[in-house]
Amino acid sequence: MKKYLLMSLALTVCSAGNGIMANPIDGNAALEIAKDFYMSKLNTAGRAADAAGLNFEIVYDSNDDNSSSVLKTKSKNTDPTYYVINAGGDNGYVIVAGDDEAETILGYTLDGRVDTDNIPANMLSWLEFYDSEIADLRSQTPARGMVVGELTDQADQYTNVIYPLLRDTKWNQDAPYNAQCPTYNGRSTYVGCVATAIGQIIYYNRYPTQPEGSVNYTTDAPYNINVRANFDNVTFDYDKMLPNYDTTPGTAEQQAEVAKLLFNVGAAARMNYGTDASGTNDYNLYRGLTQNFGYSESLRIINRCNTSLADWHAAIQGELALNRPVYHTGSGDGGHAFVCDGYDGAGMYHFNWGWGGISDGYFRLTSLNPRTQGIGGNTRGYDHIQSILVNLVPAGENDEKAPTELCIVYSDYSVQDKSEGLMINKTSTGRTENATLTFGAMTSGGYSFTGFVGALLLNENGETVTELTRTMIGSLEPGYMRGGITLSFNIPTSVADGTYRLRLGYMETSRISEGWHLMNSFYAAPAEFIVNVTSSGITYNSLGAANLTASDLEVPEHVYQNRNSQFKVKFQNQGDAYYSYLGVVIMDSDNTSNQQLNGLNVVGFMRNGDEIEVTVNATITLQPGQYTVYPVYDANVNIEDPSLRALGDVSATINVEASNSNPNLELMPFDDGSTTLNIQSGNGFTSKFNVRVRNNGEYFSGNLRFRLNNVMNMTNYAYGYAEIGAGETVDVEMSGELMLEPGTYTGSIGYQVNNAYLPITGTYTVIVSAFSGLDTTTGDSGVKVYPSPAADFVTIEAASPIEAVELYNADGTLQMTAAGSGSTVTLNVSDLNGGLYIARVRTADSTTTHRIIKK
Repeated sequence: MKKYLLMSLALTVCSAGNGIMANPIDGNAALEIAKDFYMSKLNTAGRAADAAGLNFEIVYDSNDDNSSSVLKTKSKNTDPTYYVINAGGDNGYVIVAGDDEAETILGYTLDGRVDTDNIPANMLSWLEFYDSEIADLRSQTPARGMVVGELTDQADQYTNVIYPLLRDTKWNQDAPYNAQCPTYNGRSTYVGCVATAIGQIIYYNRYPTQPEGSVNYTTDAPYNINVRANFDNVTFDYDKMLPNYDTTPGTAEQQAEVAKLLFNVGAAARMNYGTDASGTNDYNLYRGLTQNFGYSESLRIINRCNTSLADWHAAIQGELALNRPVYHTGSGDGGHAFVCDGYDGAGMYHFNWGWGGISDGYFRLTSLNPRTQGIGGNTRGYDHIQSILVNLVPAGENDEKAPTELCIVYSDYSVQDKSEGLMINKTSTGRTENATLTFGAMTSGGYSFTGFVGALLLNENGETVTELTRTMIGSLEPGYMRGGITLSFNIPTSVADGTYRLRLGYMETSRISEGWHLMNSFYAAPAEFIVNVTSSGITYNSLGAANLTASDLEVPEHVYQNRNSQFKVKFQNQGDAYYSYLGVVIMDSDNTSNQQLNGLNVVGFMRNGDEIEVTVNATITLQPGQYTVYPVYDANVNIEDPSLRALGDVSATINVEASNSNPNLELMPFDDGSTTLNIQSGNGFTSKFNVRVRNNGEYFSGNLRFRLNNVMNMTNYAYGYAEIGAGETVDVEMSGELMLEPGTYTGSIGYQVNNAYLPITGTYTVIVSAFSGLDTTTGDSGVKVYPSPAADFVTIEAASPIEAVELYNADGTLQMTAAGSGSTVTLNVSDLNGGLYIARVRTADSTTTHRIIKK
């Protein structure tokens, strides 16, 4: 149901792509895609036996007026933008995009089904967003020359599978869950999605058994319900609660117990109860959890817009790795709260929607995660407008109060002009003349902010040169904004001539010793100025999103007309927050005609200093001839009205050749003459291996797909990209989720032409073995590994002398070894990338494995 927010928020879902050169996916193709994907996931989960009796059916698409009266779509009378396909019974569903330029799989689950008459509002927002985004992208006419791009998503680095932590818990908002909620004119009010989401997490934690304190408040109009709760008289008996009251209604006592928990959770969160919707905000929830339900004040509210994409993924992955479900919010037409409680190891997170299990499943966390199968991951999304709770642990475990962050918002919130943010009244002054900054500020934490906001002058390395001025802000309540704040200042004459950065900082009075923290913008609005100081005067220039740079542009050696080619380029943001299109443009000699026109790719929220790699897979439709490739970006930083410009400082020349390329690919033996692949497989990582391919025909560039053939009723894929000249033999790296039981299989390769994969001559024998670094604990452990997460060092202690320690990454690759010299070994992990690692510890008494999270 609805969740009230203090500011307008929007929810990110999965990707969509521009269809200028795209091919719609029809219903038959969507069914095949769904079956193929579903079966591969079923096999990964070790549930091959469940394949019998499946009946895949499109229960509706975006054009189906009869499927659901609540679905509001904007793509009627066009090719469907998506298909929702049930697997039959309660065996799950798959959502397939209706356009091959979009991310193919938008969501899935192996359990439950989509009931078109009872779609949760949370999921409904996502479906409407899918439809809107793909329909919009089909209708857009971008500037000529844009080539579809794919972003390297930070989610791809996480390959550890985390099965849904809430497991069978599938609560709802109506009876029996709302039996103790207030009534209005004889009608029961709803529990509220906030209470349902956090209530399921509390049930998972089995904490607390008794809350404390009391509340007495009146809800907002038009209901004006007086809500009272004395928590000191309440105890929770979790053993009497059921994970699902639909499949097993339970006794009256069991129903009363869950209703008691959910009402008291809602009351503690100051729920605004209603008969149509009940809602509250993160900040009231924070107060209820820490003041009434015994959770630590280290609980932290993180807003996506105030966090880098890498840190956002890391925060969620870190919580899941510690077996902590993540309370997650976002909004489409209205606010929603739900639970992220799992990860499939391949970029999709599991969500429990709080709707009795209906539509629970795997979805992409952001719009920035296209796979590498040659399908363009073109997206438009709002992935920077979300929030999560982290460190939801009982008081006493870590009670250091989480800091309250302060961020820049519109100076006049009633206007919400995207060009606003941090503003200055003069772009140039005399050497000693004053200038004035104007901005709005909002707290982003669980409690009110009291402290200082200051104007700081930084050098080009980000170090503070001097504090220019400060002002006091008192008792700014969580989630509220204060506009029209001004700071007047001048640059002291002691500051040497040069170039500086003007930023805002904040400092809580309770944390003065920490010094200044820099303020980011809540929206993609200006947050700093470039200051040029000379003896004669000073200039102030906005960073501007146009201040993007590009590097490492990679182009194929051969490019053929009407054939797939791959380009790569890295973008660096040296300006204010950027949220719009990135890609490449291909131009002829006069830069006016014959430009490649293929689509757009959207970057979600690059902050100053961020770098993103864009991978472009495109079918080149240009006439044969010489062209120049440039990186391209949106100078307006406005996805509604882009001004696409090439970055001329980086370029590469290509020669488009006539499409007479007719490759003839063949699998080849390895150096030892064998045609056998030895692949390690295990629960929690992606298999990576090489295949050897010879091209007996003309030049080939494109995607390869590895497939296991003799897995009953199942399909398992790995993918790679190759450029192979005539007569050349190359080794191609393949990667994919091949989590199989140990055994012998047969594998074959296909190469992509348009939307199909044509077979390559030859097969490999595939021998699958279990990765010895996972799930191989033997003996009585007595081994301690700490800390986890770790930053620099990991200490391993054992009850008996340690003989050796091996550290593997999540792919099963050995990273380091250490010989034992006693019962303690210390590993220096400071140079390792962040992510999941496995420590294999061998002592005289046992061999054990231990998961380590590297920060």
